[in-house]
Amino acid sequence: MVHNRGDQAAVEAVVSLEPGSPFNLTDGPQELGTVEPGKSSSARFRMVADMEAPPGPRPVSCNLSYLSGRILRQEDRAVVLEVERDGSWGKALGGALLLAVLALAAVWLRGRVEISGLWRRRPGRRKW
Repeated sequence: MVHNRGDQAAVEAVVSLEPGSPFNLTDGPQELGTVEPGKSSSARFRMVADMEAPPGPRPVSCNLSYLSGRILRQEDRAVVLEVERDGSWGKALGGALLLAVLALAAVWLRGRVEISGLWRRRPGRRKW
């Protein structure tokens, strides 16, 4: 979720992820369009995860870019994806297709955006 707490619209807002190992992103950047002051928008990403990855937190690089007036603003932050083990399905499927709901909280303060998030996933399950 991206929430604009500023007094100007965030125009042409785009969110992208660079997950790294053990995740592979199957979707490209997500266009949010214009996020008006006081409004929110969200994005979803599809990922493939290595089912043999050990449990634990994994950092994922997240980028939000938007126009504020005539100025292009771009913020990079790390968000954390928590991998938890779940025995049966994970071994049977090997590399399962996952629907990753991007849980971003973005706060626009003085023209800057802060992004943070936390996902929990049990390998082999398709829910986030």
